[in-house]
Parts: sequence; structure tokens; C-alpha cells
Amino acid sequence: MSDPTDPTDTKPPTGPAAASGPSGATGTPGGPQPEALRFFGTTWVARDGGYGLRRAGVAAGSLAAAVAGALVLRFAYEGLAIAQVGGFVNGLLIVMFAVCTAVAFQRTWEGFVSRPADPAREEALRSLKAVGFLGALLAYFVRSLFEAPGEKLARAEYETARAQYENGPSAIPPPSPRPTSLTPRTPASTIHHMMNSSGAAIEARGFTVVRGPRTVLRGLDFSVPPGRITGLLGPSGCGKTTLMRAVTGTQANVTGTLNVLGRPAGDPVLRPRIGYVTQAPSVYDDLTVRQNLAYFADVLHPGRRHRDQRAEAVTRALADVDLTDHADALAGRLSGGQRSRVSLAVALLGSPDLLVLDEPTVGLDPALRRDLWDLFHRIAADRGTTLLVSSHVMDEAERCHRLLLLREGELLADDTPDALRRRNDTATVEEAFLRLVDTAAAIATTGHTPHPAQAPANHPAHEDQP
Repeated sequence: MSDPTDPTDTKPPTGPAAASGPSGATGTPGGPQPEALRFFGTTWVARDGGYGLRRAGVAAGSLAAAVAGALVLRFAYEGLAIAQVGGFVNGLLIVMFAVCTAVAFQRTWEGFVSRPADPAREEALRSLKAVGFLGALLAYFVRSLFEAPGEKLARAEYETARAQYENGPSAIPPPSPRPTSLTPRTPASTIHHMMNSSGAAIEARGFTVVRGPRTVLRGLDFSVPPGRITGLLGPSGCGKTTLMRAVTGTQANVTGTLNVLGRPAGDPVLRPRIGYVTQAPSVYDDLTVRQNLAYFADVLHPGRRHRDQRAEAVTRALADVDLTDHADALAGRLSGGQRSRVSLAVALLGSPDLLVLDEPTVGLDPALRRDLWDLFHRIAADRGTTLLVSSHVMDEAERCHRLLLLREGELLADDTPDALRRRNDTATVEEAFLRLVDTAAAIATTGHTPHPAQAPANHPAHEDQP
């Protein structure tokens, strides 16, 4: 059932790709679509398709429901009088209903013009708004007198999305079409508005993390391009996981600047836009794959009004990671690679703009590693999703569009694999990394950069060298 106290009790728009409603305007072809409002569909765009009659119907219906609710409350009050519960209790109940009605009116009215800044807090007020349902109904009645409830917010978001869609080409070229089981979410050509002014999905300036007496990350300066796979490579203990925790907003004792999707790392608005997969699979062994996803989907989209949205998200995530045939298998009986894919499916439930994957292929056989990397590339190409993938296996560097090479908390390189090989005159990224390590060590020891001919023999500059 719909919640009468929630003006946004429809599936929320997904930005430029929001689905059009059953009637009214259909938006820009191939671009943003207007949000369907409850009782109005998309008739609010051009105010046609019976828009005026719908407003009159909503106004009359909400007023009639408010009158009926007031009569019910009056009968309840008379019942309390008959029961002789006392004047104090009667007064307390009157005050409670009055406060709940006022809060419900205020929150419902605000919901017509702005999205809640804290969805979790809004969900916590759900019961209170239900008690004060008269306030919500009155808010619908008053708003319907001059526009469709929620029209102002929907129109502002729709016009903003259209302007963003029509403003010039993105720096990210559209992916080449290919058959895939992935459901397209946001084309790469429209994700530029979600980043910061520099066009980077992640940008760090002078970023430092101190843990106790140890400086784990030291003065990092780098940027991660949107819609691409950036590899975070380095030996164990170099600070990869710490940096990923900082990107997701869970790392303490940080200084410097770290912006993620145009906001400071850890900003609450980023929570639904980031998917984080830790090294250990985050699944419950005694639940099936589908039950695991359903549980996390319920955390992400709580409430009965999101039931259909949760079911769609679970079905899509299962297809994304190719686990539809194993949906009813217990997670504890899956192989290591399948369990890793379940964790990835959990991260994909919210269709995130940024996926942070902490050594997702560790311990997997070559075939499973290949399949996962193929999946990562499809997610980036078909959805414009940014992926930050950590690894200590250097041959995986060749699969990334860009690389961040870390060593003892310092950034040795921020470049593409091809550029790293050319700049260091090596045949592989691993050789380039070792050369950078030796150069850094030589500078720290002597203060001078060694000549390329002085590269140690255990990792020559060229494979064909003796």
C-alpha cells in the first residue's frame, strides 16, 4: 500500500534516465524523462491529460479523507471519556495528536518542494507521520488547490536534468555497443555533471593519513577519471586499503583534500552512490544468494513502498554477476569466486556511480580472475561507472585504464599503463614499478636520480636484455 504521508511515494527518479510516466510528456528522446507523480503520472509537464480534473479529485479526496479521519478520532476520544481515563490522559493524547498532525503537515509540505537531506531520519519519522495523518491529508488538499503535489520539485529536477543533458558533449567518449546482460543505467555521456569541476571522479590534494605514530599515506596528489577502471597497485602494507577506506568515508585521522564525486569524502549524500567490496566476502553463509541480496536491498531501500524497487534491484544484480542460476543456493556452499561475485552483487544493488573493490581477485584461479575483469570492463563501458580496483598482482595492471602505484604510503606514479612503460623504457608495468622503486630508493639514499643504464640486473629495462 502507498504511504499517504509521503509525497514522494513513487519510485524516485534516477536522474537523466528516469522513467517516464504512463501519460503526458515523455521527455527528451534518449535523454532525461519526467518523473511520474502519484495520481498525476506525467500530466504535470504540460498540464494536459486531465491535469485539472486530477487536481480537483486529489483535493476533494484528501479533504474527504481528512473529515472522515477527524470523525474517527472524535469517536475514539468519546470512548476514552466513557472509560473515564482521567483529564490528564485525555489532555496528553490531544497534545500528542496535535504535535503529530503539525509534524506530518510540515514534513509532507516540505516533501513537495525538496528531497529529504537525510532519508534515514525521514524513515524514522514514518510512524509519527502516520499518527498525524490528518496533517498529511490537509497538506495534499492545500497543495492541490494550485498545483500537483510534488510538481515544483519534479519540474525543477527535470529541467535541470534536461539542461545538463543538452550542455555540450562529455569528455568521456560513449562506449561502443556490445551485447551484454547488464542493464544500462546512466550513459557515459551524461555522467560529467556528477563529478567535481575538474572532471575527476576522485581527486586528492596533499592527502595524508596518520595512524598512531605511523604516517600511512603521505601527501598524495592524484585524480581518478570518471567511467574508467583505475588500478591501485602496490605491495601489501603500502596503504591501498587505507586509501579505499578514506574514499568511502570510513577512515579517521585524515588531512588534506579528498573529493569524491564532487563532494568531500564521507559526505552523507555519497552513501547511496558508492559501492564498496572489501577483501573478505561480505555475505551470510546460512542464507541463499537471493536472501543475502534481499537483506541488503532492504537496508538500502527500507519500507513497503520500495518493495518492487528492491525486487528489481535483486534481479538485476543477480544478472549483472551471472548468478541467476545460483540464486537459491546457500552462500556457504559456493566457490570462492562465486562468493566474491555475491559481494559484488551487493555493491551493485544501488546502481552506484563509484565502485571501490579491495583486491577482489585475490585467491582466485586465472579463469575466474579473467571473468571478473571482463565484468568490471562491462560495468565501466555500459554504465559509465567509475571503478577503483586494488591489487598487489602486477599483471592485473595491464587490465586497467589508469594506474596509481603506491609504495610505503607514497605515490610513485599516476598514469596509464602505456605511458608508464614508455616513460620508464620497460616492457611491462611490473618492470616500470620496480624501476620507480629503485629510483625512489636511490634518491632517498644519494639525493640523485640514477641513470637508466644503472638499473639492477634482477629487473632489466628490456625483456630481450641478457
